[in-house]
Amino acid sequence: MRRALVTGASRGIGRQTALVLAADGWDVAVTARGAGSGRVPARTKADGWVEVHGSLEQTRADVEALGVRSLALTMDLLDLDSVHRVARDVTSAWGGVELLVNNPIAQFPGGHARLLGQDLHVVAANSTANATPQRPHSRAHLPGQVDHGGDTDDREWRSR
Repeated sequence: MRRALVTGASRGIGRQTALVLAADGWDVAVTARGAGSGRVPARTKADGWVEVHGSLEQTRADVEALGVRSLALTMDLLDLDSVHRVARDVTSAWGGVELLVNNPIAQFPGGHARLLGQDLHVVAANSTANATPQRPHSRAHLPGQVDHGGDTDDREWRSR
């Protein structure tokens, strides 16, 4: 049985990735910050928020409709406790995953402003939020991936 974890899977690329994997016979755990529909920042701070459609539960149901197992777990990559909780929950339920798709994105008001209108503090926050948290998330799942046949030349992580 092949098992995957797709983050940011309540809508968009993450949702489609989860469905493609499920159609190919993978069990798929899916995560998102919230279980329901939500809001994302508009292009500028002054524009406020935009409603977005899609939900973690709908993705889970659609994955299962393709004949495979699914787990739906809320996770915020900016909260390391939730990152480690998801790793524990997936390991407890399935013994880990062979494939991890890091697809989340943190969005901040003003983060999509045009170049000349960007607040550099928001740019820095976006850059940090969308690059740094994936490392501990990947590390949390690496032992399970190796145990399921993954290969690594650097086994030093096992001693940590």
